[in-house]
Amino acid sequence: MSRICPVCSHESPDEARYCFNSACLTPLDPEHTGAPPPAARPPEEHRRMPRWAWGAGATVAAAIAGGVLVTTGVLDSSAAKPAPPPTTVVVTTVAPSTTTAAAPASTAPVRGTPLDPGVITGAQASSTLPDQDGLTYGIANTLDGQITTAWNSEGSTPGKGVPPVGQKLDYTLASRQHVVGVRIINGFNPGDSQHKFTDNHRVQTMAIRGGGQERQVDLADSFSPQFVEVDFPNTDTLELEVLSVYPTTKWPDVGITEVQIFVTSP
Repeated sequence: MSRICPVCSHESPDEARYCFNSACLTPLDPEHTGAPPPAARPPEEHRRMPRWAWGAGATVAAAIAGGVLVTTGVLDSSAAKPAPPPTTVVVTTVAPSTTTAAAPASTAPVRGTPLDPGVITGAQASSTLPDQDGLTYGIANTLDGQITTAWNSEGSTPGKGVPPVGQKLDYTLASRQHVVGVRIINGFNPGDSQHKFTDNHRVQTMAIRGGGQERQVDLADSFSPQFVEVDFPNTDTLELEVLSVYPTTKWPDVGITEVQIFVTSP
C-alpha cells in the first residue's frame, strides 16, 4: 500500500519512513524526526551537448589520428542521434623528380615589367633545327607567347649536328634598358602524342649576359615558367648560353620554349 505525504501528497512505498519527494522529505512516522537518509540519485537524462563541444572533440581526434577530422552532432530531448560520418581531409605529398637542379630559378619572385616583344629588334640563334613535319624551330618561337612552339638547336641532322652545350640565343633591344629578370620556359613540349618533354635535352645551367655583366643559374628540369633575377642596368642586348643540359631520351637537340625579358624604369 502506498503512503501519502501529509505535506506534499506525494505517494511513497508502504515501508518508507520519509516522503520520497526529494524536495519534501517530510517524516511519515512521528517517531522519525531525525535527518532523512540521502535522497536516491535520480536517473541520468540525456544532456544536449553544445555544438562547440563536438568541435573540440573533433580537434582532439585530429591531433591523435594525425589527420584532419571534422564531426558535428545534435542530441534531441529523447534520444541521441548518431553523429554524421566524419569527413577526412587527406593531404597528398607528391614525390619530387629524381632529376633536380640546385637552386632552381623558379624560387625567385618576379620583378619588373615584361618587355613588349615589339621592341626586340633582332634575335639570332647559334644553330636552329630545320622545319619539319609541320613544326618550326626558329628563335622567333621563344617570343610568340605560345607554349606549343620552341627553339630547338641543330643537333640531329646528319653531318650538321652540333652539341647542345655552348648553344646561344642573342636578343637585340630597340633601346637601352634596365633588365631585372628573364622568365624562361625550359625544353620543348608541343603537347601532342608524338612528342615528350624528355625527347630533347633541357637546359640545366645557363649563362645570361647583358651590359657587360653575367649571371649563371641552374634551371629546374620542368616545363613550368622559371624567373631568373638579374641586374643589367644599361643594356640593349641579352645573351643566353647553354652551359649544361639534362639528358635526352631520344633526340640530341636542346630546346627552349619561351624567353620573356623584364625591365624597370631607370
